[in-house]
Amino acid sequence: MSGRLSRLAGPALLGASALLAASGLVLLAARALRSSAAVPPSAIAQVPAAAAPPVTAPAPSPTATPAPPAAAARAQATMVCSFSNADAVAAQVQGADGGQSVVVGGRTYWLFGDTLFLPASGKQIEANSIAWSSGDAPGACPKLHYYARNGIAVPFIPKDGSLTVWPAGAFPVDAHSFDVYTVYVYGSGPYAYWIGEVGLARVDTATMRVTTLSRRLWGAASGSSQSQVIGAQPVDAAGGYLRVVLQTLAGDHFLSRVPLANVADPRAYDYWTGEVWSPRLADAVPMWPHAHSTDPLARVTSYDAGGSIAYNAYLGKYVAVVNDGIGKIGARVADRLEGPWSAPVDWIDCSAIAQPAVPVCYSPYQHPQLAAGGGRSIFLTFTRMAAYDVVAYRIELGPLEAAQGQAR
Repeated sequence: MSGRLSRLAGPALLGASALLAASGLVLLAARALRSSAAVPPSAIAQVPAAAAPPVTAPAPSPTATPAPPAAAARAQATMVCSFSNADAVAAQVQGADGGQSVVVGGRTYWLFGDTLFLPASGKQIEANSIAWSSGDAPGACPKLHYYARNGIAVPFIPKDGSLTVWPAGAFPVDAHSFDVYTVYVYGSGPYAYWIGEVGLARVDTATMRVTTLSRRLWGAASGSSQSQVIGAQPVDAAGGYLRVVLQTLAGDHFLSRVPLANVADPRAYDYWTGEVWSPRLADAVPMWPHAHSTDPLARVTSYDAGGSIAYNAYLGKYVAVVNDGIGKIGARVADRLEGPWSAPVDWIDCSAIAQPAVPVCYSPYQHPQLAAGGGRSIFLTFTRMAAYDVVAYRIELGPLEAAQGQAR
């Protein structure tokens, strides 16, 4: 899920004498978009007709558990750039985490969590930041323009009484605005903190005005201590519903859906039980198995953050980009968003390009607008913990048949 959220997904890693990296999403950007034409619901990624059955009605209970698909294709990974580059320096930004994106009015908006600043800025850290890019070539490093005052990047989501607030996943509303899930964090910092609630806000990119739509969609009381929702990533819209992947404190991922007209109503969300949709979060089951070990070292090994999911036309499957342990970025695939999902296949060994940390890397995100070859070339980003920067990679997929796997 989101950057800093990925850290929080594992207070368990604290037991391993290290902070679990949670992806603090930094919203980079915002320049005025002049078009006010409404964007139809199809502007949110739509499910290809043959990709999955409509989600407007509960799926019938299967008579047999479907077999998991082949594992995600093997791939060649090429580093494109670090976002801690000249674009960041121009806004006095030293580094940030997060890095998910949303396309609105022909521009890509890049969202970041905790943002560190260069000494000349006169400040050290802000809760979030945002930048925009346009005319980006597929697979190339985007040119980022930060939302800034007097040449210094500034946050766009207010803390509203919290210690900090991170932007999570976002989706377009019309030609000049998007909705973003907001993660409110409390505590004394830097490590003594916890997520209080996940809400929803609307960002008008023409004015950079942020309107709170819901302060609390999920809170500490929304489930058990381990099933508490700490992040939300929209996937697509189908049958009048927005489908959203939720990340929990325990590191599990739940699938939810909500009518597009009621995204700010916590009572409107349904949760996938493995067979049908239920209005109760307590009925949700993980999208794929995740070990809940009591051993600190085992928890580090099973670290499973991320969960950025998009439909890939080249593979004809959904692809979930995830952490596979604390030092690798990998992917799972599924024929349907509801699953079953394959075992992960590792794409990037972060230890080769990042200094040791716990985790070494986190918060992997896909950016379909920068993909090429119908999805054969995937553009993704993730955060390096020690360097504290977002890096971009181009993933060139091989044949799907090159890797087979069992679900786990």
